[in-house]
Amino acid sequence: MNDQVKRLQATLHPRSRRSLTLTALMLLLCPAADAIPQQIMTTAEQAELANKRLEKYHENQPLPSQRRLRFAYFLPSDREPAAHYRERLTRVLDSMTEFYAEQIASYGLTAQPVALDRDEDGLLRFTEVRGERPWQAYNTKEPASGAMIYSECLPALRAAGIEPTQETIAVFTAVMDWDSERMRFRQRSPYQVNGDAFTQTGMKFSVSSEGEVNTESLRERLVLAPVLANLRIGAAGEAARLTAAIPDEEPAKALALPMLTPPSQRPLAPDADARSWSLCDLRPASATVGWRTPAFDYSPEDLWIEVTGTVRRRGIFAHASSAYTWNLGGDWKSLTATCAVSDGPPGSVVFVVRVNGQETWRSPVTRPGQLVPCKLNISGANKLELIVEDAGDGTHRDHGYWLDPMIAK
Repeated sequence: MNDQVKRLQATLHPRSRRSLTLTALMLLLCPAADAIPQQIMTTAEQAELANKRLEKYHENQPLPSQRRLRFAYFLPSDREPAAHYRERLTRVLDSMTEFYAEQIASYGLTAQPVALDRDEDGLLRFTEVRGERPWQAYNTKEPASGAMIYSECLPALRAAGIEPTQETIAVFTAVMDWDSERMRFRQRSPYQVNGDAFTQTGMKFSVSSEGEVNTESLRERLVLAPVLANLRIGAAGEAARLTAAIPDEEPAKALALPMLTPPSQRPLAPDADARSWSLCDLRPASATVGWRTPAFDYSPEDLWIEVTGTVRRRGIFAHASSAYTWNLGGDWKSLTATCAVSDGPPGSVVFVVRVNGQETWRSPVTRPGQLVPCKLNISGANKLELIVEDAGDGTHRDHGYWLDPMIAK
């Protein structure tokens, strides 16, 4: 066997040779296949084991959960509720829950019913929300309109005694277009999901050998999390209220305050006597991003800006394809920034700087874990553009950031 491995290694790339050697070693050390006991569980045995684990998990719960799936019915300012919508949606949701219960039971698992919020008449209970805008303003697949609907639902839900940050809520919308002549129904309601597997935030922490959790590394993120979560859905007022409630001695408060001011409300020009200025503190003449909305000092997708395992204080969110433009008046001589892609699922982008309409700098393809410095002479720059392009493999998770972007005289 050794001679065969050596002959094959000679024809392979060095990396493949290492893999082959490791594989051969594992084969030599492993017992024969017929010596390994076969423990294939039947579906019924798997279901029995799963039920025991679920029962074990729930046995220490003092009371059964009283949580229910809540419902809201959102109406643009120029739309009226659909006829018998409560009856119709009750039939739909009841059919869905019955289907899932039957499917779960078919595997031998104990089906837990989905608790739906109902009125005394047995129909689903809806909180009706009257929107601030006509239906055309929401009839789009853009994420911004989904955030508008959700933020406009918040006051009505809270008035009904439902705290949106602590409940599971399904919002149905009357955002559609019916052409009676062509008999054509067009639905372009926005897609808005909060709290799914991709938008939940995990927080890293360390544990000592004695099992003690180091909460100091978590403290700042835990304090900022509700503020950033509200900013991500466009609830700026709620984010401001939460920030005001943070004690002044908390370092997180100093981080949260700048986040409350969107790019469109930042100063139009630096202070007259300033020798340097952060572009994060300067209102752009225009700003577009390829996903969600322009943002300074936080990420509307991932909440905080995390690059190479570190939360970054200052940065411009620039999901490809994006472009931020400033009118500088020719008074500034240099630009410095660090270009990066957020941690997490891999994205790849290219950073570009244009001065007075001419490209003056282009980064290599940049991926998570890389920090690309940008230092340029921008003397005479009247118009400065910071651009992030797709690297040619699609824009999924292309969360580019201009970190600590500074101009100086």
